[in-house]
Amino acid sequence: MTLYLELGGRAAIRRALEATLSGGHPEQVEAREEFAEFLVFLFGGAPVYEGPALHQTVAPFCCGHQAYDRLVDALTEVLTASPQAAGLERDVRRALEQVRCHVVRSPHPVSLSAAAVASAQPRYA
Repeated sequence: MTLYLELGGRAAIRRALEATLSGGHPEQVEAREEFAEFLVFLFGGAPVYEGPALHQTVAPFCCGHQAYDRLVDALTEVLTASPQAAGLERDVRRALEQVRCHVVRSPHPVSLSAAAVASAQPRYA
């Protein structure tokens, strides 16, 4: 069974986005719908995603790593609140974390600090 089905399908994803991404501006409503379609794909409910680039889709409500962290937290909380989705928090977070670089499009601060440490370590032949 896919994560999509375990979470409750398209309706559950749309409800979660409506609960976490409030905003009635037409641009936000359209972006929310596109993001819902992407999440359907990400969680295994569709074979392809043919919408706009993810960073463009999420731009109206997420503009950095901290904002994405808050979005992931809120979506995970709402998506896993039902008894049928209990225990799926790790899977939801993992899936959303896999696309972080496509949403934010800048290096994560932790990645930058790790790169500096890695480059300072001696290399062995």
